[in-house]
Amino acid sequence: MQMNLSDVHYSRLSDKELLGMVVSDQCAERLFERYGNLKEVMMDTFPEELAQIHGIGKARANQLKAIAELAFRLRQVPVQDMPSIRSPKDIYQLMYDLQFLQVEQFWAIYLNTKNRVIHKQMITQGTINSAIITPREVFSIGVKVLAASVIICHNHPSGQSEPSREDIEVTRRMQEAGKTLAVEVLDHVIIGSGNFYSLKEKGHFS
Repeated sequence: MQMNLSDVHYSRLSDKELLGMVVSDQCAERLFERYGNLKEVMMDTFPEELAQIHGIGKARANQLKAIAELAFRLRQVPVQDMPSIRSPKDIYQLMYDLQFLQVEQFWAIYLNTKNRVIHKQMITQGTINSAIITPREVFSIGVKVLAASVIICHNHPSGQSEPSREDIEVTRRMQEAGKTLAVEVLDHVIIGSGNFYSLKEKGHFS
């Protein structure tokens, strides 16, 4: 079944599904049957042995190893090159483009112990609803990237950045989960048209 790329949320795909987008679903199935997991396929193989898998061949084998090398190099970004977050305005500048969207997007920005961004991820798109956005979606990624803290952020297509009751409820639930998992929620910033609203700055954090 062919995917509509405009609707793909890559972070929600399984390792095998992601690999299938590069080499075909059938080839991904064969690779996982032989090697067991994505790390074994991408990092612990030689191009020559990958090329022997039916449907892979030399060109795709080299492509897979190039992707693995690119992924490795991305992880080597010097800490000093990561943006540092010192205030809600820094989040506004980092997520500035959200104000131009016609739909709401909910993002999580993950930080290290020095408040430098180590990863950012769109969690969901559409109406922000506390019943839909679960702490699990936010914190499972935080644990994976070894984040010390997280800032949540979303936009209001109306252009007004004042929080709704749902926004405040989402913030409360994320704070509670963060305390349990030892990943502090530093702020929830709402992006409007040329303006922003920090729930922590405005006294909504406990």
